[in-house]
Amino acid sequence: MPPLPTITLTVLAAALLLSCSSPRGGSDGASNTAALNITPSTGVIDAINQYRTSRGKSPLSPHPGLTSLALTHSQSMASRGKMDHKRFLTRSSIARANYQLGPCAENVAKIPLSTPKATIVSLWIDSAPHRKNMLGDYDYVGFATAQAGSFSYATAIFGDPMEVRKAPVGGPREQIFPFEVPFF
Repeated sequence: MPPLPTITLTVLAAALLLSCSSPRGGSDGASNTAALNITPSTGVIDAINQYRTSRGKSPLSPHPGLTSLALTHSQSMASRGKMDHKRFLTRSSIARANYQLGPCAENVAKIPLSTPKATIVSLWIDSAPHRKNMLGDYDYVGFATAQAGSFSYATAIFGDPMEVRKAPVGGPREQIFPFEVPFF
């Protein structure tokens, strides 16, 4: 495969700067793709986990519900020919309600079909908001792509189990969600 022209990579890197921030902390340390062994055969989740473990974070487990949400969003982006985070709050709410997950974060990408998918992770590492999401305090990830024309649209959604706080003895259990005031 011939290398991509510099202008293409520059445009792709600029396009990938679109990112949702998340309430979960993640290191915003400097990138270090040179230490990773990301090859065309490396799966995206494997590449994310390789980066996380190189930074002292635990690997993420694939989550079928998040993968389904990621696929639906990737298909939506592909059908519209536009990379975005449209309806991220809806996906986050579905993750909360259907899969008992708390805070979520999302990374998206649009790359030429000829580009190895693991390259997405290298581009995300070089973008501070995407890197923060990948290094956030999450346990799960869902990743999916959809194709349209000569592009692949990718979505990674990161999630963590919902926090459950016990009420005083005899009281109901309370689920704590981000951006909501807990009842005491």
